[in-house]
Amino acid sequence: MSATWFDHAIATVAASVVAAFAFHGGATVWLPYIGVAAAAMSETSILASTLIALPSLTALGVLMWWQTHNAWAVCINMASAAAVFVFVQLRRRQREAAELAASQREIIAAERARTAVADQQREISAQLHDVLAHTLSGLIITLQGATLMAQRESSSAELTDTLRTATTLARDGL
Repeated sequence: MSATWFDHAIATVAASVVAAFAFHGGATVWLPYIGVAAAAMSETSILASTLIALPSLTALGVLMWWQTHNAWAVCINMASAAAVFVFVQLRRRQREAAELAASQREIIAAERARTAVADQQREISAQLHDVLAHTLSGLIITLQGATLMAQRESSSAELTDTLRTATTLARDGL
């Protein structure tokens, strides 16, 4: 069983929260941001991504409060983390939209090519029909003339019947 984006996001969030609390200090305040970015990159719905990001956001708020005891510092860092989340989500959605548009363009191009081939086949079919119709019409006229000549010259009944059969076949073919 292979890991999904969801699994990777959960693992990254958990690792960033644990690392942030284990090594809390001024230099490690950025660790929850990794969890926020990983949650935003997960290929899930916006609600699921937000829920995945909540532990990292909570860890960031708690760590900032422990370090500064300043509500403004907490708010600024939470807003920064939210901005990171929104930016990464927008970039991911733009990439998905571009991939979807590219695949739609490929489908449209393939459909146009298929339509062009079908149009060519219809044109060739119409031309073949015209050629065959003209050829069979000419053959019928020639066979009728040959039948009349055979009757005038009192040819054998077998020849006259053969010419009539050939004329009937040509008419049926037409």
